[in-house]
Amino acid sequence: LKSGTFDGCRDLQKVTLPQDLAVIGNNAFRNCSMLSQITLPDGIGEIGSAAFAGCLRLQEINIPPYVTELSDNLFQQCLGLASIDIPETVTKIGSRTFDLCSGLKEISIPGSVTQIGNEAFAQCTGLKAVSIPSSVTDLGEGVFSGCTGLKSFSLPASMSTIPAKTFSNTGLETAVIPETV
Repeated sequence: LKSGTFDGCRDLQKVTLPQDLAVIGNNAFRNCSMLSQITLPDGIGEIGSAAFAGCLRLQEINIPPYVTELSDNLFQQCLGLASIDIPETVTKIGSRTFDLCSGLKEISIPGSVTQIGNEAFAQCTGLKAVSIPSSVTDLGEGVFSGCTGLKSFSLPASMSTIPAKTFSNTGLETAVIPETV
């Protein structure tokens, strides 16, 4: 699916994709504000940056098992996104991937993830719980900035530094920082 194919189709509500689709291009469904239902075929191996950014009514989405990276701005400003299952094949969560996903309450990051980009979960005001696996060795700046619902957090021992603004303007009440920092 080419870049920008449905960009700005504000009335698009449901999409059925062919089973042999392998790539969703950058901005493919960006700003499809009424899109609420889409099932991604299992054969997809690449989803471009901002492919679903601004899909305000999208509540859930499956990530196919061949995807290795959640690209930059992928779900940015998907206000209705409440849950997402990230497969064990994903090794990188890009910058601002879930930025402004205020409906996201909880996310489980698999042990395959080694890198989380800048502001990946910034402004996820509904986020209450998140678990960072020990596989993560590269954490970007401001990853949880503005997550006002986040009350407690533990960093894994794999982290040797806490990047700038990681927890700025959050609702943190308790934080556990490993001795490795």
